[in-house]
Amino acid sequence: NLHILALPILIIIMAGLGMGIGLIVSSLTTKYRDINFLVPMALQFLMYLSPAIYPLSMTKPNSTHRLLVVLNPMTSIIEAFRNIFFSRGTFSWHLLAYSACVMCITLFVGVLLFNRAEKNFIDTV
Repeated sequence: NLHILALPILIIIMAGLGMGIGLIVSSLTTKYRDINFLVPMALQFLMYLSPAIYPLSMTKPNSTHRLLVVLNPMTSIIEAFRNIFFSRGTFSWHLLAYSACVMCITLFVGVLLFNRAEKNFIDTV
């Protein structure tokens, strides 16, 4: 499967998404302490919206659920991993480009928020 050459790209997108979200959450947690309780519930909700257990093909085409699943930037990454390693699932460069754009925006916003909140870390901790 030639899609295995995209494996480093998938890892970079996944790491960038994780880092961007981590920077945003850590920046907001210093000012708003209640986010610590919101993060586990949000992660559990997003886990149900990502095709980690079920493949994307199990969702009905043109349904609201499928639209919500496809809007999750991790969907294309999980489906690409499933295609590379198990030869099942969908591999879409368009969805990966969407995930990369969301990763860039998330990382940019995360760095901005972190740099702004960094000045007050000592005062709030």
